[in-house]
Amino acid sequence: MNEVGPAPSIFGEKVSGRYYRCIRCPASYHVGDHCIPAGSVVLAGSHIICADHFRPNKALSCHSRLNITWCFTCSKGGTLVCCEACPGAYHAECVKMDKAPDGAWYCEECDAGMRPLYGTIVWIKVGNYRWWPGEICHPRNVPLNIQEKPHQVGEFPVRFFGSHDYYWIHRGRVFLFQEGDKASRDSSAKGLFKTYVKGVQEATEAFKIWTAVKDKKDVQEQERNDKRPAPYKFIKSNVPIGSVQIYKADLSEIPICECKPDQTDACTSDCLNRMMLYECNPATCPAGDKCNNQRFQKRLYVEMEPFKCENRGWGLRCLQDIKKGQFVVEYVGDLIDEEECKKRIEQAHDDNITNFYMLTLDKNRIIDAGPKGNCSRFMNHSCCPNLVTQKWTVNGDIRVGLFALKDIQKGSELTFNYNLECLGNEKKACACGADNCSGFLGVRPKASMAAGAAKDKLAKEQKKKRKKKKLEQRKIYEDECFRCGMGGELVMCDVGNCTKVYHLHCLKLTKPPIGKWRCPWHHCDVCGKHAVSKCVECPDSFCLLHSEGNIFEKNGVQVCEDHVFLLDSVEDQQGKTFTEATPGAAQDQEMQNIAGHHSPALMETSASENVLSPQPVNTKGTSKEINPQQRVKRKYTKRCKSQLVDPGNNKCPIVKITVGADKSESESIHNLKKGSASEPKKSRRERNRYKLDQSKVESKLNNGLSKSFFSSENHLSGQPRSHISRHAKESDDTDSTSSLVIDLPVS
Repeated sequence: MNEVGPAPSIFGEKVSGRYYRCIRCPASYHVGDHCIPAGSVVLAGSHIICADHFRPNKALSCHSRLNITWCFTCSKGGTLVCCEACPGAYHAECVKMDKAPDGAWYCEECDAGMRPLYGTIVWIKVGNYRWWPGEICHPRNVPLNIQEKPHQVGEFPVRFFGSHDYYWIHRGRVFLFQEGDKASRDSSAKGLFKTYVKGVQEATEAFKIWTAVKDKKDVQEQERNDKRPAPYKFIKSNVPIGSVQIYKADLSEIPICECKPDQTDACTSDCLNRMMLYECNPATCPAGDKCNNQRFQKRLYVEMEPFKCENRGWGLRCLQDIKKGQFVVEYVGDLIDEEECKKRIEQAHDDNITNFYMLTLDKNRIIDAGPKGNCSRFMNHSCCPNLVTQKWTVNGDIRVGLFALKDIQKGSELTFNYNLECLGNEKKACACGADNCSGFLGVRPKASMAAGAAKDKLAKEQKKKRKKKKLEQRKIYEDECFRCGMGGELVMCDVGNCTKVYHLHCLKLTKPPIGKWRCPWHHCDVCGKHAVSKCVECPDSFCLLHSEGNIFEKNGVQVCEDHVFLLDSVEDQQGKTFTEATPGAAQDQEMQNIAGHHSPALMETSASENVLSPQPVNTKGTSKEINPQQRVKRKYTKRCKSQLVDPGNNKCPIVKITVGADKSESESIHNLKKGSASEPKKSRRERNRYKLDQSKVESKLNNGLSKSFFSSENHLSGQPRSHISRHAKESDDTDSTSSLVIDLPVS
């Protein structure tokens, strides 16, 4: 039965059956109370007047439409775009509009043909009363005096919860009750407010019952759909859509073979047309009625039937044995162009449809077997298929046929390799179950299982002495998300040789992006421009302007500040030496000499207390001072004690621990810094301020940092705490904010 107009239903998708048809418009609905809009008038037979023909009476205030004052999407107020048919209102940005429309506008639900149905729980607005919960009732289920109330097409009776009163209303003053809706806090009319609260409680319970019934019907509908495939229109040949044409050659342009009518097997393997993938025309073929090269025109298909697969939806299996090279079936559907193909893909993307039946015929035409087709549309993909597609020229036009790659037994599933070219960015998993399965659609099967076929192909090419064409190498994407490191349904990057993949929720997206997409690794985290410096461990990347201070070179690779410490810890575990940039060559040499007296355990203690800010490296590899305005605060950035940080600089201090045989060795370092030629002469006030700061630092060490040093030193050398001397001196070098020297004498 042909469908006319929309057939909305809250219990499932459209199915075939009997229909109510409106006598004033092309709309049609399934027979019964589950699909027909509330307010429709049923006439004799299968004819109705649908609720869309409601004509409001301007003299009646209840006939006017009333929109809500908050957005249906974000539940916030402001400037709203109001629907002309229902109380719905939205922000322009919430419905993806640049600006408010000038003329009449209808919301997505009204535009899709959705209408209030009988039995639905709704919010109702009558007169000066607040929005009140109620239920849409069928006219035959209300009291007789309510049925006799004056009303017109498009009006339906509602029953208010709490008060249990009835009223005739139209869809311009009702909207759906949703889970989680609560009563208003306004309690100006205390007596009426109690009734209102009671009504909301009754509506919540009724909504749970209504939802349970709806879910049960959905399950039943799904069970019925599992027993039969989705509806489609069966066709025998391709149907051109729009400006697409089917070419038909003149008889003089069709090639003629050299077969003879007295041959037993005319127009078989030795036919010139057959070898060139041309079908003979019955009017010009010399073999006449004995011609065996008219399989497309005569539709010499194999017997087959669709069946329900375990984890791949519907499939197709053969009902007879098939020999290698035998013609199985032609792939037919709507012939569309590139523009129509993009429109259908975008519409399917908006409707969350993931099954596609499109096959490229030539550069200007595409076969879409979704709405129309034959049994070939049920064939599934396989990385080890038993069929292959071939393009034949039939009467001047190109047609696609499926041929057997090997002998196929009766009852076997028929499959072919989709050779999918992803128009979107979603990486869809393959469930063919073949031994050489690549795991994802559009990825070539594993080469280990195809070694035998590759050898046979190479031998044939060597015999014929044909040049082997280089196949375009496809990118092999990673199997784990670059942000969280987990597998699953992933979105692929379309930039060059980038093999990064991401989860949708890691990108904070709800749907895969359309068209070519650049992953976050190619955009600057600060300004969004093209990134030139990228961390090899995470998606952090920066442009040339913001690379300084955020990307560092470590062992010849670029890493962000989050992973510098991780690489340092790996180097420490492998026994590598981490070289620190200290202000002064004399101090470096002295520290190397003193390090020879350290015990390994004490060196670990000092390393745990010494937290260094890594030296920034620009794109050319030269060290520069960090600009505090360009530094980006990272998640794993570590800082030293706040008492030791100079507020005028954004770098951490360097804490050095030296262990000498006697006090003179430590004093030599102290005197070396004190006698630095680059140190400016300080005034008495500055010296007094320095002594005060030095005493504060020493007191902090007594309370905090020195505890770990005491425990380590006493454990190793057995010296009492009284033998430990401390000297703190602030460095005036511009490369570090402060330097702390702690002398621990060793016996």
